[in-house]
Amino acid sequence: MSSNFDCNQALQYILKKANAVGLNNAQLIEGLCDHSNFSKMCTGKRKPNYDLIIQLSQKLNISLHELQIHSSYKNPEEYLILSKKFQELRVTGNFSEMKKLYISYLAHDPNPNNNVQHLLCWMQGIYEANLNRNYIYAIDLFSKSIKLIQPLFLIEQLNLDLLTVDQLDLIHDICLCYMNLGKHSQAIVIYQQLISHLENQTILEDYEIISKYCYTVGKISLIVKAYDQAKFYSLKGIEYCSKNYNLARLPFLYCNLAIYEQVFNNTEQANQYLTDALFLFKQQNRPLSFYKGLNEFIKKYEFQVDFDALQLNI
Repeated sequence: MSSNFDCNQALQYILKKANAVGLNNAQLIEGLCDHSNFSKMCTGKRKPNYDLIIQLSQKLNISLHELQIHSSYKNPEEYLILSKKFQELRVTGNFSEMKKLYISYLAHDPNPNNNVQHLLCWMQGIYEANLNRNYIYAIDLFSKSIKLIQPLFLIEQLNLDLLTVDQLDLIHDICLCYMNLGKHSQAIVIYQQLISHLENQTILEDYEIISKYCYTVGKISLIVKAYDQAKFYSLKGIEYCSKNYNLARLPFLYCNLAIYEQVFNNTEQANQYLTDALFLFKQQNRPLSFYKGLNEFIKKYEFQVDFDALQLNI
């Protein structure tokens, strides 16, 4: 959780959300808190309890990420608008447009507040890594982005309890840069810390993040030929995909396992994993460019699959 988490600000946001769905205070706190104490919290006479804030947010289906933004950031709406644009470009891999967004925003507001600066540094790091392959500079930008919110942050001495979901994802981006710099062992150690930390949480929304990190650890482990580790984390990733019914990451995890089985000459099992992956990719309506890369992957590891049966032209 962010060190500048403001319980009073969080409560006001929760009250606003409750009002929007037609819940009065009595209905909101039913079974959680007595009315007298809650009234004092609402008027600022008593500081809200953090555990109560979490319980109320869960009752209203407010995600931890949403709560963190509205309890820690000044002008959260401005941040959310920019964040949405950034994440859309990030997901689609449109890094040139991301660079344009960064430049245009700075032209519009040369002196943004710390929260927006945090997002802009992240944005710049993404396009520096992906457009310019400037991984060392990108790591510096990602670290700076976190430090704007968490001044004591050090990648060498992680305190994950203080970090928001956004900041955990920034650490993921740092690890991706480590991978591209050939620093695989450093990336694996950090991912293992991230996974262990998130597994100790009980928040469903973290499951998708865990599966993403498990896939990446599995992928790196295959590169460094730590095959048992690759299998372990890939299976763990599949487990978390199942827990939150997330199929987006699942075929990539199957590809990890297909490589593992192929390395040990378990051809039948390898082909089965790959066939399952291809079936899911087909359901996800991947673009043709994706299948070009997938075809190269299949040739590299000499998989034998029945493309005609899957009706895939790759």
